Amino acid sequence: RPRVCGGHVIGPAATEGADVAVTAASADGERPAAITTVAGWVLVSAVAGFVIGLIWTVAAPRVQYTVGGGELVRVASQPEEFFGADLLLGSLLACAGLASAVWWVVRIRARPLASMLGMAIGGVIAGIIAAFVGQVLTATTLSADGLAEGVTVTAGLQMRSWAMVLWWPAWAAI
Repeated sequence: RPRVCGGHVIGPAATEGADVAVTAASADGERPAAITTVAGWVLVSAVAGFVIGLIWTVAAPRVQYTVGGGELVRVASQPEEFFGADLLLGSLLACAGLASAVWWVVRIRARPLASMLGMAIGGVIAGIIAAFVGQVLTATTLSADGLAEGVTVTAGLQMRSWAMVLWWPAWAAI
C-alpha cells in the first residue's frame, strides 16, 4: 500500500501518478495541500496589505489646498504629491513582495507552483486592500463652503496609478 507524505506518494506506487496523492489526501476529508498553500499565502498577504495601507496612510504625501476667493486653490501648482503617494504605495508593495519571496526561499521551499500562485493572487489582493484602507481612512470632502480665507485643507489619498498594485506579484516572482 502506498503512503502519502507531504502530498507525495512514497512506496511502490509512486510511479502510478500524482492522482493517488490527491485521492489519499481527499479521502481523509482534508483539502489538497496546494489549495491550502495558496489560501495561506492569500490570507497572509491580505493581512500584510491592511498593514501596508495603514503605513501608506501615515507616510504618504498629500495634496494641500488653501481657501482663496471662496474656492479651493492648490498650494503647489504641480502637485507631485499625487505621484509620490502612488510611488510610496508601490514601493511598500514591492518590498512586501520581495520579502515574501525571500521568506519562501529561506524558510519554506515547498510547493513552488502553489506558493507562487498564492503570492501573485495575494499580492494583487493586498494592493487593493492597501489602497482601499488608505482611501477610506483619509477620505475628506473638498469644499470651501463655510471655511475662512487662508484655511489649509488637506486632500485624502486616492490611488491614481493602479499598476502599482502589480508590483507585489512582480517582485515576488523575481
